[in-house]
Amino acid sequence: MNTKHELRAGAGRAEVRINSLCLPVDGFTAVRDPLHVRALILDREERVVIVSVEITSLFPPTQACFAKRIHEMTGATSENIWLCLTHSFSGPHIWPADGKGPKRSEEELACCKALEEAYLGALEAAVEEALQSLQPALVGYAAGSCKVNASRNVETDEGWWLGTSFTEPCDHSLPVLRIDSLSGAPIALLFVYGIRSCVMSEVLDEAGQKLVSSDLCGAAAGWLEQRLNIPALFLCGACGDQEPAQKGSMEVLVSQSEALGSAVLALWNGISERGVVGLQSSSCDYTCPTKKMNRDLKALRPTRNLSLEPDGHKTLRAYALRLGDFHLVGVQPEIDGVTAVEIAQAFPAETVAVAVMVNGNEKCMPEREGYEKVKYQSLNSPFMPGSAEILRDKVIELIYTMKEECQ
Repeated sequence: MNTKHELRAGAGRAEVRINSLCLPVDGFTAVRDPLHVRALILDREERVVIVSVEITSLFPPTQACFAKRIHEMTGATSENIWLCLTHSFSGPHIWPADGKGPKRSEEELACCKALEEAYLGALEAAVEEALQSLQPALVGYAAGSCKVNASRNVETDEGWWLGTSFTEPCDHSLPVLRIDSLSGAPIALLFVYGIRSCVMSEVLDEAGQKLVSSDLCGAAAGWLEQRLNIPALFLCGACGDQEPAQKGSMEVLVSQSEALGSAVLALWNGISERGVVGLQSSSCDYTCPTKKMNRDLKALRPTRNLSLEPDGHKTLRAYALRLGDFHLVGVQPEIDGVTAVEIAQAFPAETVAVAVMVNGNEKCMPEREGYEKVKYQSLNSPFMPGSAEILRDKVIELIYTMKEECQ
């Protein structure tokens, strides 16, 4: 791999070729704009592969298939593979043929199989491009903010429910990682933002069709790629309690994606200090108490009473990557913005970016107030109160341990 112990980086991007064999699924019948898979490889004494997949979620068999292929192509160990999902709601799921999940017809399952193959093909193409472009690299980073997101928690007479609130807590932070060649030519961009991409998820075309879209964050990544001519990887930040400030039209999608893209680009252009940095990665397991939950999301309603029936424990994994004073954290559940902010505040002199749905796509893990007020996240959570605080403390401990190891 890298015998000179210098940081090398390479990046790639490929379209998911959705054809007539892949649809219809989940009500989606055609493609409004293409989906993509993007890959970033970082290589020093070890190799780290970050792959951003534009999809809502993945079932474990497909996750395992994709991770295995990344390992086969790159040699990266499972601990150093970050399979990240953008959590866009404007595209279909890849339903498994083993009967898990809602019952699907044979025709839909055949479409899902074709869709899985299309995603795998895009993953392979993006990773191969990243491998071919590996070269010595310089790293810079910055953090700013953008306000195209809002809290999705609003209080009604019956209890807290889904809506748009500009007064409830919302994490507007926008960390950006810039990677250049030694000559200063850009190689890749990575940005993390806490939002559920669902501007277009319920929008139909003039014929009444539900169309596949990369939605807000995919459109922002594409906007950046048109201007910088490099892969722009979006990683979904803490989105359990956050979604777009506006939704419901193509005009909103264009305006919000350009606002997000412009904020990222301004930060990118302002990164004047870029240098050779070390590459350090680590991970840790933690165990959280679980509760029984109603898996029929359509049956959930606003309420002042929350059932907290214990249902054992679950062990999860958190990942951390350090490049200089830039820390990238990856967790599996959808945490709230408050939890991500608390992790970042533990390291005020450094830049901390927290991504969710990394190597897994667990349901919501709200912070304590979410349970106390019985917000939607607590109803759509398999975890008991206190779980987010367990995650927070383990991640902070993980970062501190990494810092100590390199001193």
